[in-house]
Amino acid sequence: MEFSTFCANALVIDNNAWHSFLTGLTVQQAIERLRKATGNDHAKAAQIIAVVTTQYRNFEMLEAFLQHPKTISTQLIFPINARTRSKLIQSYYKMEPRVVRELLGKKLTHRVRKELDEISTLTGIPILGCRRMFDNLKRITKRVEDSTDDMVTTIMSNFMLSKDLAAQYSHVIFINRYRLDTTKRKLAFMTFSDFEYIGSLFYEYFVASPETALEELDPAIAEDSRHLKTLFNHKDNLEKFRQVITDRLTNLNQPATAEKAANMTTFKIIFRNMWSIGTSLTNNKEMRDLYFILVDRIVDPFLTYGWTYQDVDIFFSAIIGILQEEKTNSLCPSMSSRNRKTFIKLCSIIKFASTRLFKPNGAT
Repeated sequence: MEFSTFCANALVIDNNAWHSFLTGLTVQQAIERLRKATGNDHAKAAQIIAVVTTQYRNFEMLEAFLQHPKTISTQLIFPINARTRSKLIQSYYKMEPRVVRELLGKKLTHRVRKELDEISTLTGIPILGCRRMFDNLKRITKRVEDSTDDMVTTIMSNFMLSKDLAAQYSHVIFINRYRLDTTKRKLAFMTFSDFEYIGSLFYEYFVASPETALEELDPAIAEDSRHLKTLFNHKDNLEKFRQVITDRLTNLNQPATAEKAANMTTFKIIFRNMWSIGTSLTNNKEMRDLYFILVDRIVDPFLTYGWTYQDVDIFFSAIIGILQEEKTNSLCPSMSSRNRKTFIKLCSIIKFASTRLFKPNGAT
């Protein structure tokens, strides 16, 4: 009987080679990049070839463990200290915004994986790098689907990711699960960071419970939104609430925002479109269009009527403050405590999302 043995010293990571590997460069491409970086110094050519070739061989062996990070601490091929293990794992799973932007709202099927060539061409990220990110996201999604714990905890414990990175993955998984459309032309100005941030707001305010994996949307929000829509379709209720808000803004020494809020046409549009955000949660098609609804029916009207992001921030902060006061019951007796909580959630989402999207080259 014959045995093959392999021994390795403590792993030394060349940062340039590791970055090239993660980017998706081949060995030859990585060698060429390093040679150019050294001014094509022929004296160093052999050394560069040897280093990159050895590093890539090590990385390819490590990749099997990185795909199942909990195994890295028990593997015996390379002695790796805790700090290096963490660095390898976090960087291996770090998202490239341009690539993940193209994967948002999609089911990660074999057909989508075949589209990675197009994504590679569009983003300038080599195909191997695109595949790594696709496979990472699909692997984590599958693990979350099989878990009964909340998403962030599941991702952190199974993939050894930092809380921030695990949360980022959970937001992307949430967006993909509900197939939120990010492809409409009106949304072209939005970056991956914008989608992920606003997705985190939907995740925080719209799910029924943060204690389970792949959280279900809270049906009470749609029900409450329909009730609130009926309440504020009554002219007297809307006028009374508008007056309370403008008085509050005046007392807060915000005359410019108070003047804009006093415009009943603007006021009606703001609230009518706010309810459409809440009621969309029980309609699959409208739910898919949440980002579009937010930009088209919320942000664009604000811009059209000359609101600044400061106006939006001040306006919704004032509404939230009013709703948190018990005397709101006397203002609108038909508004239950649960209705008010939903109202506050909708105001919070619109406040944070709208101020995020008010950019110099924003949605117009």
